[in-house]
Amino acid sequence: MTCTDPDEFQEKAVGWDIEHFQLAPGAYRISMDILHTESIQITNVSHHVGILERGNIPNDACAISLPTLLSSKPLHYRGGILEKDQCPALLPGEEFETFSSGGVNYVTLVVETALLDKVSRLVRGQEFSSLVQQQRVYIPRQSQQRLIQLITTFMNFPDISPCTPGVRQQSLLETQLLEQLLLAIQPPAGKNPKFPNRIVVAQQAKQAIQAHLQQQLSIEQICDHIGCSMRTLHLGFKECYGTTPKQYARTLALNAVHRQLCRLSPNETITDIAMRWGFYHLGRFSHQYKILFSELPSETVKRYRESSPDFSGIVTTAV
Repeated sequence: MTCTDPDEFQEKAVGWDIEHFQLAPGAYRISMDILHTESIQITNVSHHVGILERGNIPNDACAISLPTLLSSKPLHYRGGILEKDQCPALLPGEEFETFSSGGVNYVTLVVETALLDKVSRLVRGQEFSSLVQQQRVYIPRQSQQRLIQLITTFMNFPDISPCTPGVRQQSLLETQLLEQLLLAIQPPAGKNPKFPNRIVVAQQAKQAIQAHLQQQLSIEQICDHIGCSMRTLHLGFKECYGTTPKQYARTLALNAVHRQLCRLSPNETITDIAMRWGFYHLGRFSHQYKILFSELPSETVKRYRESSPDFSGIVTTAV
């Protein structure tokens, strides 16, 4: 299936609490295949534009992702660039945040913790959590490709279906898949690395930006808020998130406007929404919006109202 709206994707992500924000210009589009078995959820997802994705995992499950970049842009994950032999891994209830300024594909397995730990003790002699370091597991790139092929085969196996939970054939395939995954993981090397001070500054700045998004804080205000120099802030933010604090804040605000315009009530205007999120120069706002979403704000409103079953023909002044 293909989703062209972040909320539509959220509805399909069963058990996950996920937010999406578009980071790069272009039409928002996600291609997605999902398989549910009794104990595993597998998703094969391709984001065709740059995105910020954040949320958390269900409390009774673990998750492992095998990402592949669809562009030359790096993938930022949990405060740094994701290296080629690193794969995101989440323990029950953990939060995650991923930045991609280009397209990215990933195959993700969400597995009941009890089953994953059971197989891990048999294969590795330890629980899965002991293989995770800084929300990452280490799988050589060649092994990642083999796992993706195996998972694709698993998804297409005729006896794997939501309608046949608990059958012996399915249980055996689940166990074999998890065994291959766990065997491919390399043990963590050394102690957890310490983040440089500038990375801590970037994380604090991100939190300040998100907490005051409607005000769109200036760089000086952010520095005053967290107590750092402008140079440290810019270096840390670029290293951590691949963009500048100002661009990050503006992009999140534009995404917030986009979501509200998709559901604009008859007594609201585009100008109301734009100014609510700190865009007071409407010509500049319209230009920035079109660059990111490939359409004018008024075109977004018209498209969603025409697709709504209760569309009443209300026309909103173009911006």
